[in-house]
Amino acid sequence: MKESELGRTMIVGFSRLLLLMAFIMPIVSCGGDTTNSISIRIAVSKTPLSSTIYIAAAQDYFAQCGLDVTLTEYAGGLRSMNALLDGAADFATGSDTLFAFNAQNHKDLAIIAGLATSDHDTKILSRDLSAARGSFRLGYYPDTASEYLMRMYLALVPTIANLELVPLTPEEMVEAWQRGELDKAVIWEPHAFEMYKNSPNSTQIVDTKGLYKLNFQLLSRTSILTQTPEVTERMIHALNLAAYFIIQNQQEAKNIVKQQLGLDDDFIEWDWPNSQYKVNIGRQLLLTAQEDARWLKKVSNHKKSLTVDANQISAITLNMANPSFEASNQFCDRL
Repeated sequence: MKESELGRTMIVGFSRLLLLMAFIMPIVSCGGDTTNSISIRIAVSKTPLSSTIYIAAAQDYFAQCGLDVTLTEYAGGLRSMNALLDGAADFATGSDTLFAFNAQNHKDLAIIAGLATSDHDTKILSRDLSAARGSFRLGYYPDTASEYLMRMYLALVPTIANLELVPLTPEEMVEAWQRGELDKAVIWEPHAFEMYKNSPNSTQIVDTKGLYKLNFQLLSRTSILTQTPEVTERMIHALNLAAYFIIQNQQEAKNIVKQQLGLDDDFIEWDWPNSQYKVNIGRQLLLTAQEDARWLKKVSNHKKSLTVDANQISAITLNMANPSFEASNQFCDRL
């Protein structure tokens, strides 16, 4: 073959290759196409109980399931929920009792799924300094899991003389404890660990393990769920993949959460065994919130109107079975 003919043959061959690649490349890139992604904002309570959220983001499960997620952290579930109610977020994490406290006044509030359970995340710290001041001061954070455990505890123990209930934010409670202004404090992690660590010789942790099983949940608003119904199912599968990751890769999961929250190894070892990370959906979530509201009405005079309506749960997750790892993987890969 002459050199000129060889050159023409190579040019034609190369042109055909480019043409073939033009057809192939869009097909290959479809797997990473983000045009089908839905942008959502999650207000995250800054606690290890939000671990499935952190893991789903770190391991790209949200992206795999067609969600472009922005996380904003808040100090506690009440602040996260308020961000949701104020329109600053589409989803929020918080406890079942937080939902029970607020469902009556916010009929648009809805449960999506359970993210974790713990029977010792919220703790009662104790020391008796009442003799010096003449009253027994108990600090708590109103309308949260802190108040729920406090009410439950006071209903079961003998009457405390000269009891003064002191409503405080978590930050105020930590500071009041350090100044010696409280005899008991009802607070969740990691604040409880911080308070105990700073005064281990004078502080005791009341044995309430098993008294209150906290259900940590993902919340949204029915108006948001109605506008983008496909988001709920994508969210469930992404979080389910994250929950399985935690079970199968505990040490790596601990490291991710520790780094995200700026925690040390001592805290992780102290707190991690108290919680179970599993995505739960279905009617039981609603029944638990309704039972929380009924119990609060019995023990608290100013909570007599608390109710949780039957429609304050995502209709999609209500009728959806808990998915397996394989089912979630397949669902997200089809997107």
